[in-house]
Amino acid sequence: MGHRYIGAKTRLVPELVNHLRRLLPSGGHIADLMCGTAAVSGALRRNGFAVIANDIMTYSAHHATVELLFTESPKFEDAADFIETYLPKDREELLPLNPYERMIRALNAVPPKRGYFWQEFSPDGRPKSATKSRNYFIPDNAAKIDAIRFWIKRLKQKHAITVKEHSLLLHDLIMGANDIPKLSGT
Repeated sequence: MGHRYIGAKTRLVPELVNHLRRLLPSGGHIADLMCGTAAVSGALRRNGFAVIANDIMTYSAHHATVELLFTESPKFEDAADFIETYLPKDREELLPLNPYERMIRALNAVPPKRGYFWQEFSPDGRPKSATKSRNYFIPDNAAKIDAIRFWIKRLKQKHAITVKEHSLLLHDLIMGANDIPKLSGT
């Protein structure tokens, strides 16, 4: 999974980190005021800097939450009913899955749902914001994105996932959706 955004700094990260190491003491504080994908913020955190990240875009907040606030694997303790309902039972695993892997497998198994992405970004949809259908996602993938979005939102509304878990799941959905479009670009 990769960031497919104009302006992503992922290729510049090593140079930026090395330059900042020369300027700031170990453990120094840095503010990333337009963090975007949070690639730079995350690299700075992994290199021992204390990072504050900000961006006006909601997706950026989810990326930054994942890059900066997770110190251990999420537990998804209050989502056990959802996971047990949707986790495929027909597949035997070599090793037991951790709660995060179980959640991802359960979300991947939810039935498709025709919603916003299907309507706006698949050739079968009739977009409200354009004059003709779009060909960004195949209809099945768009409906899968809609279904996963629906369940993430529902789990949040039912307080079955924490704020950080919510951001992690949306971050994963954004990153996964980046890998399946029919068109190249951002």
